[in-house]
Amino acid sequence: MDFNNHLKNKFSFVSQEDFKQLMTISHEYQFKKGDKIIDFGEKKKKVIIILEGIVRGFIVNYQGKELTTFIYQEFAAFAAYEPFLLSKPSNHAFECLEPTKVLIIDNKDLENLISTNNHFKQLKDKIIIEGLLLSFKRNESFIKLSPENRYKDFMKKKNGLLQRVSQKHLASYLGITAVSFSRLKKRIYEQHEL
Repeated sequence: MDFNNHLKNKFSFVSQEDFKQLMTISHEYQFKKGDKIIDFGEKKKKVIIILEGIVRGFIVNYQGKELTTFIYQEFAAFAAYEPFLLSKPSNHAFECLEPTKVLIIDNKDLENLISTNNHFKQLKDKIIIEGLLLSFKRNESFIKLSPENRYKDFMKKKNGLLQRVSQKHLASYLGITAVSFSRLKKRIYEQHEL
């Protein structure tokens, strides 16, 4: 599925004309594995839409350890929420886990479109709400689910990422050590084999 069709399916209120307008303010960029699309402390308000590839969002804890908080793949739209919502520097960095192609939309350009077409306000609001819900659901899973059930839930929703994202980043995202992740993966695999 291409981005245009995905946009139509996900945001039914976006017309073909709206899509064309959105493309006039979108800038396509290619990033290599390991490149950061957004770095810590960045203040620029922008929306990122992944066309190809995988991006992880991460923070650094008090011990200086990187903790993966988001994993986005094709057609995900996201922003660094601190600058976007609070006008503060980003506490997160967003790094490409494989060669990645994205569209970047500057918030000023998006606001100009919003002033002429309410569909873009709906689009922006939906992207922000989905990001916040994703964060909320992840936090809730840490309270309600065991590491094993978090892993199973991740497999159900994003099974294709198991081959594309390193075990280290997946373990961090699920809130377990890489060693525990390896054991958990092996145990679940063996249970399915029986």
